[in-house]
Amino acid sequence: MTFAGTHPKTKTLASVVRRFWNAARRTSLLATLFLLTGMALAANHYVLPLPGAGAKDGSDWANACSDFKGNCAPGSLVRGDTYYVGNGTYASPTFDTPESGTTTITVKGATAADHGTSTGWSSSLGVDVAQATFAYPVNVYNGYQIFDGNTGTPSAGPSSYGFKVALPTSCASGNTPIQIGPGGTTVNDVQISHFYLLACPGDVQTEGIALQTVTTSSNDTYSYNYLNGFQVAFFDHSTGSTFDHNYLINAFSSPSHHGNQFDFIDTEVNPTISNNQVLNCAGTNCLGANDNGSTCSRGLTGAQIYGNVFNATLAPGGTQPVGDGIIAATSRCFIANTSIYNNTFTGTTTPGQTWVEGCVAGQTTCSSATGNIAENNIIWNSICALGSNIQTNDYNSFLSCIDTAPSETHGQAASINPFVNASANNYLPAADPVSSCSSTSTTCMGQTLGSPYNVDPDGVTRGADGMWERGAYQYAAASGAPQPPSGLSALVQ
Repeated sequence: MTFAGTHPKTKTLASVVRRFWNAARRTSLLATLFLLTGMALAANHYVLPLPGAGAKDGSDWANACSDFKGNCAPGSLVRGDTYYVGNGTYASPTFDTPESGTTTITVKGATAADHGTSTGWSSSLGVDVAQATFAYPVNVYNGYQIFDGNTGTPSAGPSSYGFKVALPTSCASGNTPIQIGPGGTTVNDVQISHFYLLACPGDVQTEGIALQTVTTSSNDTYSYNYLNGFQVAFFDHSTGSTFDHNYLINAFSSPSHHGNQFDFIDTEVNPTISNNQVLNCAGTNCLGANDNGSTCSRGLTGAQIYGNVFNATLAPGGTQPVGDGIIAATSRCFIANTSIYNNTFTGTTTPGQTWVEGCVAGQTTCSSATGNIAENNIIWNSICALGSNIQTNDYNSFLSCIDTAPSETHGQAASINPFVNASANNYLPAADPVSSCSSTSTTCMGQTLGSPYNVDPDGVTRGADGMWERGAYQYAAASGAPQPPSGLSALVQ
């Protein structure tokens, strides 16, 4: 049999296939062009305090918006875009641009290294020269928004932080500088970074950053913030949120307003609390699973708590020491399935306290306080008693306890100060750990763990030298080893 040509039906089928393939290619090309066009449409805008500059349309620094007005009005920001903010004083904003899927809005402090266009730019405009200060309060009423002051470290002091919220004109009860959610809504994926927040003085029920009680939320991130003097630094009840590298100092507490820096109300599921410094915490606890006034439905569940320093020594003038424990649940609440690794605890001195507990002994909530682990921690110059319902505890170093240290298979009890300068809140280890607890001249080695626990707050890889440190910091951080750079950013032109 010979084939002099293509069968008509075959030719027709081939033609259909070619037309379909070409159409698919055109559709794919159009989709790609649409995606690239969408990417290209993402733009930068520029904001200065009153009176702004030039045309005030936000197109560059020479034409910066006048505060968050006009093209930069906080209720009509463009999703996908970035708003660079110069230093100076701004009105109290309410950021409530309607959501559009998961597309974010970014409000960022302008610095010499990261300020968008150079048109009209002067280094004197940067938040690395002077802060951008918002009038009280800053309200975030919709999700998928990023607010980043873009600079600031505790060592450089409060004024180094790019964003600040001013005190209210009247320090009355209930002041909260940053309020998440208007109530009765869902506000997801909010990021708050590099803010300096100062509490009102006195007994005034202050919360630094608060998720409103009838707002639900998930996947929020609070990082690199400096909060000073608050009764409650973080008031939260979300799912999957992260609290990282925050500096919380000089907690306030009184007989009528009990303090706790991480106040997790009724339900906090799968949070990450990492690499924070919580200094001079006071009141009920430093990090607490608290009821909503009557019940506790899910408690603090699935938390990863690592790389933190908790110092419960009262701030000068303080009168209300931590009462329930550093990490603790109140009588109507509980902690469950929580991992507490490589933290440093110090300063608890009130009889009956604990450094960690899953529930208050004898309470019915203890039946829910299961799956808790506490390992590789240092407890120093403090009450070392372990509270109720911590199912696994080992590899902890109980140093210079003012009570009797718990017994652990790989635990350590010794009368030593292992830190470089604890009196100055420098909790870097002064020496490498020893491989066996038969020696008590320094801390013992901890248990080797995987990610995310294998990097300390200074970015040093734990155990890279074969010695996994206990406590918040790896010894390499104290030895002068070079540290990774911070505050870097990449600009895509």
